[in-house]
Amino acid sequence: MIQMSRSSDSRRDVLTWSRCSNGVMAFMRCIIALVLTTFCVSCWRDPRVVKTLSINEERSILITESSFGDPGRTFQYITRFRGVETPGGVIGFEYYGAPLSFELLTNDAFGLVAVVETNRPTTILIMHDFANGKSWPRDEGRVASELLKRLTNAYPSRHMTLPITPGAIGPGGVH
Repeated sequence: MIQMSRSSDSRRDVLTWSRCSNGVMAFMRCIIALVLTTFCVSCWRDPRVVKTLSINEERSILITESSFGDPGRTFQYITRFRGVETPGGVIGFEYYGAPLSFELLTNDAFGLVAVVETNRPTTILIMHDFANGKSWPRDEGRVASELLKRLTNAYPSRHMTLPITPGAIGPGGVH
């Protein structure tokens, strides 16, 4: 029960919780815990797989989405080789609500794989070498130029480019 009492030094009413039963307090703690748990679970959920790009029975690339703390949609990739999943990095492209469509480019008997968005077929979003585990944009430095060189040797007429900043999203697509 909530008790109203008058303070001796002022004329306003003050609520006091001194006489609440233990059952009411326990119920209120449970409600607060339930609300906080629901909030946390909805915010920190595992990324949702939006597209699985199968290369062969042993190899695939998963495109995942996570929207926590981001007003837009953030996409990442995960490589899967013989059942073992390895987190990649953040990839960026504009998304307009249409079904996502990607194209796989391969070299070296499925060792090196690149992913491009169908609407922007010359801009590489992901490169991964299943033979040695090197991956771009996850691995920085000379990895990008090394993998791109091998890929352009396999597809000389495509004139492929990498975004200036991996994962950057802005007007006009990937930058």
